[in-house]
This record gives sequence, C-alpha cells and structure tokens, in this order.
Amino acid sequence: MLQAVQQNHLGFLLFGLLWLLSACMAPKPQEDVSTVVNQFYAALSQGDYPRAMSYYSADFFRNQTPEAWLKTLKSLGKIEVVEVIQRQADTRFSGKFYIIEFHTRHQGRPARETLTLVLSNDSDKIKIFGHKIHAS
Repeated sequence: MLQAVQQNHLGFLLFGLLWLLSACMAPKPQEDVSTVVNQFYAALSQGDYPRAMSYYSADFFRNQTPEAWLKTLKSLGKIEVVEVIQRQADTRFSGKFYIIEFHTRHQGRPARETLTLVLSNDSDKIKIFGHKIHAS
C-alpha cells in the first residue's frame, strides 16, 4: 500500500515538473510585445491599413473577413492618441497571451480598445488574436 502511494506521488511530481518545464520552454519572440503594438498603432496613425492588417493572426479572421475588418478600421479614421490603461501576460500550453487595454482617440472620437496578442508555440512572431473597439 505504501509503495502504491509513493508511486502516485512520484507521478504527480513528474507531471508537475513537466508542466513547469513546458512553461520555461515557451517560444522566444523576434520582437517584444511593446514593439509590435507600437508598430501596429503607428501604421493606423499613418493610415497605412495594409501594414496594420499584417499584424493580425489568421485566427482573428475566423469569424469575419479581412475586408470587413478593414472597413471597420477605416470607418474609425486615423488614430490620434493611444494610452495604455492596463496590461497582463498569461502563458498557456498553446503559447503566451498578452491582453492590453487602451484609451484611444480616432479623429477626435474617444474609444476604449482591447488587444489580445499571442505568441504561439509554433511561431516566433507575436500576432493580434483579438481586437475589441468600444467607440463613443
């Protein structure tokens, strides 16, 4: 009985160590998340929508077409102000996720935006996975 309990504890210990190792072996991005966000918003402020669109992941477009999202971005106009409200990072088995909230202003109209960016385990590029815009 004691041997079975010890083997059970060993199994849990090994699983825990493997889990920790997987978190330590997360992919390393070519750029940090701040650089990606700054480049994305710089493209929007310059009205360079094709470059801005290149920061979105393929998964972002599962529920809408790139053309529809481009129309949404263009309807807001060029971005004038971007202020970070809060940010957090979360490592999962599928990669590292970054969630950043902003106060923004598009051609004089205030908005609140949330970007979710992902560095997946099979990539070295951080891409936009989710983008919510609540414009006034």
